[in-house]
Amino acid sequence: MMRYFAAHAGLRDSEWWGASLAPYVVPMHRPDQEAPAYYEFSVLGEDGEALGYLLASADEQDAPLPIVTRAGAAPSVQLDAMADAPPAKYFVVDRFVYVAEDAEGRRVASLGNLPHRLEWLVPEDADPAAFEGWADHAPAGSVATDDAAHAFALGYATHEEHHPDAAYRVHAWESWSELKAGYGASYGRLRRHAARHAVEAWELEHALSEGGEALAPGMARWIPFLEEGATFELVGEGVGQVESQSTAEGVVVRVVRVPARDGDVVTLRFTYPSGRVEELPFALFAEIPAWSDPSEPAAADVTDVTDVTDVTEVPRLDEVGGTVHALRTVCEGTPLCEAEQKYLEWAIWFPEVASDGRWERAVPGSQLAAVRDARLDQAWYAQMNRSDRHNPFDCLSGCGATAWGMLVGWADRRAPESRTWGPRWGIYRVDAGSEYARDAVAPNAMTDGSRRMIGGLARALEDGVWSGCWGDSRYTHPSAMDDAESWVAARSGARLSTTYNGLGYTSLERDEMIMRQVRDEERPVIAGIGDSLDHYTLVFGYERSVTTAISVGRTFRYFRTQRWWVTRATGRV
Repeated sequence: MMRYFAAHAGLRDSEWWGASLAPYVVPMHRPDQEAPAYYEFSVLGEDGEALGYLLASADEQDAPLPIVTRAGAAPSVQLDAMADAPPAKYFVVDRFVYVAEDAEGRRVASLGNLPHRLEWLVPEDADPAAFEGWADHAPAGSVATDDAAHAFALGYATHEEHHPDAAYRVHAWESWSELKAGYGASYGRLRRHAARHAVEAWELEHALSEGGEALAPGMARWIPFLEEGATFELVGEGVGQVESQSTAEGVVVRVVRVPARDGDVVTLRFTYPSGRVEELPFALFAEIPAWSDPSEPAAADVTDVTDVTDVTEVPRLDEVGGTVHALRTVCEGTPLCEAEQKYLEWAIWFPEVASDGRWERAVPGSQLAAVRDARLDQAWYAQMNRSDRHNPFDCLSGCGATAWGMLVGWADRRAPESRTWGPRWGIYRVDAGSEYARDAVAPNAMTDGSRRMIGGLARALEDGVWSGCWGDSRYTHPSAMDDAESWVAARSGARLSTTYNGLGYTSLERDEMIMRQVRDEERPVIAGIGDSLDHYTLVFGYERSVTTAISVGRTFRYFRTQRWWVTRATGRV
């Protein structure tokens, strides 16, 4: 957690520049265990303003740092403001669902809708490969541009798809008490899968604790103080090979000489006014060991990519397009800029969406770099309430339709100045009309037109079998997500494809799919997020860091969604 915070607070070109951690930590629970499952760290600006939070795992049942946001108040702060009296306990129910309860166990405040209850139809040891689903819908004939949308039968010539038998049914929870009692039966297998997925990340955490992070000459680290008034010292056999530089917020440690022996350890020891002592070891090497990281796939060569049909998207016509732009360092004037790029990489990729063609906040470098939380040129839509006249349902309109709407909006907003997306201008038309409607630029906020579009997409996703309203929220089964093709086909010659795992299990391969789309092909992706299989979101950013300990190296990935950086998707992209 501290490595991530230091990465994004140690550079001037960062929304966390000058930020500090709040002087308190909030324990966050899960309904299936008594002990805290997470700890919430609030991030504060120089004037005390809320700048987001970090949610760190208290045990190895999840990734070490599963979720981060770099703006706004932390969940506990928001829940405190909503509750009539100070809550006694806080819960992380899902990635985006938080609950506060009083001393009697009553729910007194909530952020997000409670997830649906899952009734499993298959045993936990069912083969995940048997539940792989996919769909690919290609337009009829060769549709050069959307100018001819009214003439090409508005249909798809190929509907290649495979949908496995359903692995679960969804229901509404009757109460908060029922959810707590049934949490393990409903989501336990998904929690256990998440724990297996986090094993390699925890291996690195243990290696860092035991032997320290590996550093070589030229490398530097900035470590923030946890309390004001801290003092520090460097101790150990490697102390003569490093230099330190203190600031009001922390200390920079830089390796300046080759160590006498590889593996010599230098320890940075903090002493705080409260009496607490903190020690951070670093292992020094002449060169960083090339430990193998089995979790890191090779970067795709965009010049060799000819077709990608396995990701939920509104794809290009006949080319992938997109190049990896020249990346730039934006840390001038900060202590970490002297570190050499060959030792540690931290890079952030965003799809190219700005009309002037600039590459938004692409930051490489050996230093732990930071990126401002740019809103970019996204279409920022939301679900519609049941009272909205464009919502066809007696509940919220559903995040599946909203995610599709955001992706359609992104594609349409790219059309005016993009060779790839220019022919697909018709994917959004005046008031979200179909083939005879005139061209219009998709709005980037909720308007009457975007509401019409989301309502139309919601109707297209209504399969009548596994999707529906349960309580106040709408559930969209992943097998229904490709039904958006009926809405797209009435407007554009774009191609549409989806892939998912019917058990909701994530995988390195799907993470790599998202990485290729966002990083190499510069396009957002719809992905399922959360351990209750309840939420779809638009992923439009990706960042990666490589960290080496004395005995192991690991790569960490974070995917940028509408509001959060998250460690993984859940088998639906």
